[in-house]
Amino acid sequence: LNFAGTLANDNTITLSNRGVSDIGAIRHIGSGKITLANPLSLGSLSSVTLASDGATLNLTNTISTNGFRFEPTIGTANQTINISGDITGTGNLFVEGSEAGGSANSVVILSAANSYSGTTTVSANALRLNHAGALGSTSSLSVSNNAELQIGNVSVSAAPATTLRGDGFDNLGVLKAVSGTGTFNGNITLALDSVIGTTGSATLNLGGTIDNGGFGLTFNTNGGNITAS
Repeated sequence: LNFAGTLANDNTITLSNRGVSDIGAIRHIGSGKITLANPLSLGSLSSVTLASDGATLNLTNTISTNGFRFEPTIGTANQTINISGDITGTGNLFVEGSEAGGSANSVVILSAANSYSGTTTVSANALRLNHAGALGSTSSLSVSNNAELQIGNVSVSAAPATTLRGDGFDNLGVLKAVSGTGTFNGNITLALDSVIGTTGSATLNLGGTIDNGGFGLTFNTNGGNITAS
């Protein structure tokens, strides 16, 4: 499905694949901002993607996973997928990259409360939590090397068990606060030497335990503050 501008009506759009040549069942091919306000329902593993530098796709209605994996997929050049509808069901959320490498400036944003209960994986680029209930009832959270979990000015008190790998981008943190005061209360386990950090004057409060698993952990405040219980 390719479109421009805003698409909004009561019809549910069913996604059943990754699209032609795996480039997205929904694909924004322009460089501006577009909004899809229809409900989405997954019939199999499905992805949404962006094609151009600086593009933004807003998904504002319910995304029913129906037990299938949902893959918001972004490139490395300042691309954004903003999800403000409720992600529901038992399916997994998998943040994917469409290019090699990654960027902290290409981000999938969860800006509302969700209710899905599957796993959450950040495989590439960044996932930003801009709502306290963004992670819903997700059973686990894993952040890969060359990816980031970004915490906005929110308190994520119901965070799941979280596995971190690596130092994020520019050694600023695989987990980092990016604005205001971010609180993350999930219990953290390291699977590689890792960095937890902040950007600018942000503050990150860590309320869970940290199991280093025998790996090294570095805190990089970068002008901000980090507190750990």
